[in-house]
Amino acid sequence: MAERQAEVGTAMRNMAVFLSWALTSFLCHWCAKAFLSSIKVEIQSQQDTEAKSLQFRHNLLGASLVTLVQMVLCYLCVNMNNNKARNFLNVARVTHVLATFATNISMAMMFASSTFAIKLMEPITSAVTQYCIIRTPLTPVAMASLPIIVGGAIAFSGNPLTDTSLSVGVGVAFASNIILAIRNLAIKRMDEDDKPVLTLNIRLSQMPLIASSMLGCSGLLLYLEKLDILPPAAPYIIAMCFLSGVFHVVYSYVSTGMVLKQLSVVSHAVANIMKRVLVVLLLYLGGTRQASLQNFLGLLVCVAGLFLYAWDKRSREQKNNTGSGNGAFSAISAGSSVTVLGRRALLTLGTACLALFTCVTAFYGVPTAVPALRGLARELHTPTMMDAIPSRNFGPNSGFTRELQTPTMMDAIPSRSFGPNSSFTRELQTPTMMDAISSWSFGPNSLKRPSWKDLEPDISGYLVNDSLEIVDFLQKRLIHKSEESNFISNKLRTSFEVIKETQRIHYNMFGDALGKFKYCMLIDTADFENKGDPAITAGEIYYLARNGLQIVYYCNTQMCSEAHIDRAAELAKKFSKDDLVILVQGGGNIDKYVEHDKIRFSTMEKFVGFQIFVFPQSIRLENPRSEHWAKCQKLYCCNRNLTLVLRDLGSLDIARRYFNGSTRLLMAPDMVFHIGPVKRFVSPAFDIMWVRRTDSETAGYKTIPRHPPHLRLHVSDWKEFRTPNSDNSLEKSFHTQVMGLFFIQRGRVVITDRLHGHILATLLDIPHVLLDNKHRKLSNYFRTWNKGLQNVRVTDNAEEALAMALELLEIYKDTLPPRLPFMQISPAFENINFTVPEMNYP
Repeated sequence: MAERQAEVGTAMRNMAVFLSWALTSFLCHWCAKAFLSSIKVEIQSQQDTEAKSLQFRHNLLGASLVTLVQMVLCYLCVNMNNNKARNFLNVARVTHVLATFATNISMAMMFASSTFAIKLMEPITSAVTQYCIIRTPLTPVAMASLPIIVGGAIAFSGNPLTDTSLSVGVGVAFASNIILAIRNLAIKRMDEDDKPVLTLNIRLSQMPLIASSMLGCSGLLLYLEKLDILPPAAPYIIAMCFLSGVFHVVYSYVSTGMVLKQLSVVSHAVANIMKRVLVVLLLYLGGTRQASLQNFLGLLVCVAGLFLYAWDKRSREQKNNTGSGNGAFSAISAGSSVTVLGRRALLTLGTACLALFTCVTAFYGVPTAVPALRGLARELHTPTMMDAIPSRNFGPNSGFTRELQTPTMMDAIPSRSFGPNSSFTRELQTPTMMDAISSWSFGPNSLKRPSWKDLEPDISGYLVNDSLEIVDFLQKRLIHKSEESNFISNKLRTSFEVIKETQRIHYNMFGDALGKFKYCMLIDTADFENKGDPAITAGEIYYLARNGLQIVYYCNTQMCSEAHIDRAAELAKKFSKDDLVILVQGGGNIDKYVEHDKIRFSTMEKFVGFQIFVFPQSIRLENPRSEHWAKCQKLYCCNRNLTLVLRDLGSLDIARRYFNGSTRLLMAPDMVFHIGPVKRFVSPAFDIMWVRRTDSETAGYKTIPRHPPHLRLHVSDWKEFRTPNSDNSLEKSFHTQVMGLFFIQRGRVVITDRLHGHILATLLDIPHVLLDNKHRKLSNYFRTWNKGLQNVRVTDNAEEALAMALELLEIYKDTLPPRLPFMQISPAFENINFTVPEMNYP
């Protein structure tokens, strides 16, 4: 009985050690990847060798920093001694540093899961290296498994032949395997003389002091961030770098000091395979990579090759130990063999890894091949209908063409999913132009510029009385009189017409300003949770792509430091001033948000001689006598290479009064409209969605008025509606604006005191009310560009805003989608006062 309990205890210890080994390995590499991604410079040019060289040098620096932290912590916390083989010990130390550095470079170049998939080949790489150096024989099975493992790992990583960064990442990961093979060989030679002794330099009694010191440092970093001494991302970046080093120490000690004591060499090799597969999957799930079925099949082939190699090695080990009772899964601690229970524990772990692999493959790798696995086949549909829906959302009809295709049954289907007929009636509605075009924003033609004819308004309807003036206006070059560019826009009554006219204004006016340039740098992009600013970034990217302007550098607000702008200025010297233009993010507000003015000041200082073009901005003049406003006047007024675009008549008037110099001043609408029309893709949970700011730009109302009890009213701000993370800042911008579109659709109608709440609601064609603040930011924009919209109301009073929203609900009751049925109130709660708005969640 005691022996049985001892066996159970040994098996549980082995499982705990294995899981600790896998978890610390994952955390070490995940934190390192998070650090490398946080400091990564995105260069969006695959043809500019100088830009790619700059990116590579930056990746090299990041890998050097995280490796330095890992090695310093290893040196301070772990000590390895071997009195008889110091030369081999030094080789092991040097190769460990080099292999770690190579791994970090690889992760800087590609996904961490791809790096670790290449590192799956370490056992076979070690065998080949030992054959080349000390002529350790390779069996036919080992030689046969080599191409299987290599091919499978590369298939999971991607195609290195089509991506320079990927090819470098794969090559460096291969180099890491070779270096580790030399390290393993050195350790093996040390074992022949005298086993190396691995000890921790930290005593248990010191742990509370170390933990409290780490907490104190964390608090100090957060305090310095709050004082604006450190940039917003600095504490996170420092924490990820330091934690990578901590987990590297723990992982190295567990691997060398604990796992090797519990398992034989071959058992260690098999367990190492399972551990690495588990880490690959964890890195995949914890990252942002989207893998295909081909990628996962490659990983499966690689794992199969590794187990083939390990099985062959186990057979040879058994032959070498015949009669000794020391089989492939023997424990070397105390010289005893592993029990059946121990082998079952290892088998269970292996099965768990493969089960996890199967689940990931099914749910993430092949969603289109096996839709039933993700619950997509709960109801049977006609195959042609299901085939047509994706083509509406992301298919060949998703871009502007000169002529509209003949609407099909599928043009009406989306209105049945989330529109007024979402309960699925027997009759299909007559499809409208909005139904036919709204899905063009995200398809294969979404980066193609629409023709002028596509963007011109229809003058045969309600615009017929102004048709002669409109025809004359369409021939004008708006850059010469931009203050008159809203002539048509303010006459338009529908969202779709406003979107088209806004894009036409940009192509006309900005085409004259930017048409000669081939390359651009985009400064001060947004990826934070205020959904409007990332939406501006997304609109700007669409505009640049459709006009063939190639981005060679960009930085978001957090990364646009003096040092980064200096590096961008050095890169700019490689380009002709006739080919490269410096673009600055639009939005607001000049004077209000000092940090953005500082970035613009730095840009004007560093890029002397280059044309600098600031996308549409608002001006919020806080104090005409302030020191900051005096600096704004000095720098914005008199730069002949600066074009400052204002997005409403009020801002243009302020600019002409205070910035009246050699700077070119233009007026144009917001860049978000280049996202294009978007068909509602979420059923509303509320009758009224009230988007309420809580910062200094709030409209100032203290309370929310009571609403009729049969309606649901939800009040919150979209800054708390979190967006999934991404390794790429621009990708995060696109994700964030989609979350803004999602947020707006939660209501049948919307009340908003955010300008981009108005603009996103316009893209979605959702009736809404603008609740203006004392600075008139919303009403200035609305009256400059969109005052003809029939489904929009404007007020500066909360009571009136609610009354207007109720009016919109009544006017559009036949076209608005119904509230989700699960939101009906149970009679059991009839005593609850539902006239109180819901405000306790995002």
